Amino acid sequence: MDKNYEHFSHLIKETLEKSSNLLHGGKTTIYLFPFNPDQYTIISQMSGVTAFATSNQIIVLQIAPQKYKEEMLQYTVAHEYHHIVYFEGKKDKQRDLFDYILSEGKADSFATLINPEINVPWTDELSSDVELTIWDWAKDKRYSFNNNDLAEMNAGNGVIPKWSDYKIGYQIMQDFLRKNPDIPIKEWTFMDSDEILKRSRFSPNS
Repeated sequence: MDKNYEHFSHLIKETLEKSSNLLHGGKTTIYLFPFNPDQYTIISQMSGVTAFATSNQIIVLQIAPQKYKEEMLQYTVAHEYHHIVYFEGKKDKQRDLFDYILSEGKADSFATLINPEINVPWTDELSSDVELTIWDWAKDKRYSFNNNDLAEMNAGNGVIPKWSDYKIGYQIMQDFLRKNPDIPIKEWTFMDSDEILKRSRFSPNS
């Protein structure tokens, strides 16, 4: 990790600069850690990079130096940066399941603006059947979800596939952005879930 630190640092700073030019945010602190090499499956699935953001403007990054892809590092930093800005603006507000789902869809949509060439598996187009299954599952739990439901959406179960939260969130946001291309990034970042759903082909009542 040490011998690659300068290169990692350059990529991260470059991505943060691009991100802040599109969507201004406050100071962001990043902690960088190496992956545990025993986590082979996660390393492979995530192209050697994972991260999470906190509500106090911190991003924690894990990198597998021999396995990571530069474009995935840039995509991940942009994704988490968007979360940082979103968390800061939405502080102390109640969140239902679609707020959570769309926060991921917004972050992925933002990250694709920073790095449009990368293809991550949870942004692939969904079949109409799979999309409807995820939509119905999430809609039923919108106001009654718990941490187990969040874990199931991410890990998948016998009904919905892995990364369902990211998948349906991205599809909703992409449809919204196609239909509303002139809305500024900052505006759709903080737009309420109901408004986004109403202005896409998705609807809370469908």
